[in-house]
Amino acid sequence: MTFQIDTTPGLWSKTSKQTAYAADDQKIDAKVTKLGSGLQRVELSGISLANYLRQLDYHAHGGAGGSAPWSRYREAEAVRMYDEISHKLDSVEKRPSPDDPPLRIEVDDAFLSAKHK
Repeated sequence: MTFQIDTTPGLWSKTSKQTAYAADDQKIDAKVTKLGSGLQRVELSGISLANYLRQLDYHAHGGAGGSAPWSRYREAEAVRMYDEISHKLDSVEKRPSPDDPPLRIEVDDAFLSAKHK
């Protein structure tokens, strides 16, 4: 299974460069292609998507604060990406056929300019 995310370079960079707690085995292999619209298409295998979601979950859903190694934060970029991807995956009702096109979602960063106000 392949999953495609059309997103801005900044949003992908911010959310894919984060590390999760004990993330040694959570490698994310992605094929990134620039699109003419200013977005880029990120293609992830099922395993890489699962690892990316683990990483997003770590940064999106709060936990202890401070500098403790188990601390997690509620980062707006991670929340946005996690929510959009999980919603798309949750809407799948049957296993895709091998002949079906990859699942694709567009996630922009339009809301992020207002997050600090």
